[in-house]
Amino acid sequence: MQNWEFRQLHRYYFDPLFPPSEAIASGGAAFSAPEQHLNVIQGMSQTTVRDCRTGTPVAADDELVRIVNGRATGINYNCTL
Repeated sequence: MQNWEFRQLHRYYFDPLFPPSEAIASGGAAFSAPEQHLNVIQGMSQTTVRDCRTGTPVAADDELVRIVNGRATGINYNCTL
């Protein structure tokens, strides 16, 4: 109940008639997607995750604040879903 892993989806598009475009698109997605590790600081407010209590979409940074605040206060933010 105290371990979180948020599922992320990042779509990228390529031209099937130009095979190198898939590598270019996936490489671009790997470096520019807000949910990628290198972009976490800049992209947290753009990335949505499901709140583990309500299931509603919420910004990842807002959800992490709830989790960290729960740990800091000793009142854990436990998931119900």
